[in-house]
Amino acid sequence: MEFQQYGRVNPDKMYKINPMQLAENVILKRLDFLLGFIKEKNEKLYNKYVDQLEKKIQTLIGSFDIPKEKLDIKEKLIDYKQLNQHSKLAKIHYHFLIKLLEKPIEEAINSEEVLIPSENYWLIVFGIRYYQAQALTEIMDKEEAIELYKKYIDRYYVSVKSTFKHFETLDEMRNDHFADSENSTDPEFDVIYSTVEDGVYIVRNNNCPAIDALSDFEDKALVYVTCCYGDYQYAVMSNEHFVMTRDFTIAEGDPYCDKVFHDTKIDKELKHPSKEFLDGMGPILKKNKK
Repeated sequence: MEFQQYGRVNPDKMYKINPMQLAENVILKRLDFLLGFIKEKNEKLYNKYVDQLEKKIQTLIGSFDIPKEKLDIKEKLIDYKQLNQHSKLAKIHYHFLIKLLEKPIEEAINSEEVLIPSENYWLIVFGIRYYQAQALTEIMDKEEAIELYKKYIDRYYVSVKSTFKHFETLDEMRNDHFADSENSTDPEFDVIYSTVEDGVYIVRNNNCPAIDALSDFEDKALVYVTCCYGDYQYAVMSNEHFVMTRDFTIAEGDPYCDKVFHDTKIDKELKHPSKEFLDGMGPILKKNKK
């Protein structure tokens, strides 16, 4: 196998976002699906979860509030089957996002485009999912809660399968990864890609800004399930014959994340490379401790 490195560590990375679109696409759609999934499993648990999650997010945002005349979310919730019945829960999720933007309220609500630091972006994307998962562990057995949350992620990915690119081969997937890397003018991920051999393609992430943003979050099992578990579904959504295996994640304290994609039409044994092989793909970055 041959290897090629792309990207860089970029602590000054800024993200250009539309706040209201981010709220809908990254937070509300997923939350509405999560609520529906839990309700389908257990309505009594669903009611307890809504109460617990409201308390948790309200505690996180504290006294932060936005007058109704500045953010009227009633029309925004029309298409959400669960959240249109829980406007307070939706409202405080909006508040969570807007507080993290660290912008004047009018700018956060009305701007088509704002710039925010990478850390704030990832706290919005994954921080809220961490707290949603944590709320579930607070009303039921933790291991059962994590398994339930994983099943929700599996189901959610299936529901949005049409949004994923389909690749006939791992070479197509690799070429797409290369194109994304080459077209990125301001990368913040340092990644090593292998060539494809015998139905196997290896990606090694040398850093993870998302995990860095959540470095102060205490429960690493929840950090892993909210940030990393979806990678397995990404493989399957790309092609029903693709499977991903991994041994290491930065979320769990390892020096890098490995993602080994197998085309099961060719590689039927799903043999995972050794640590020595993965280490040898390229230099291992030293992590800066906060």
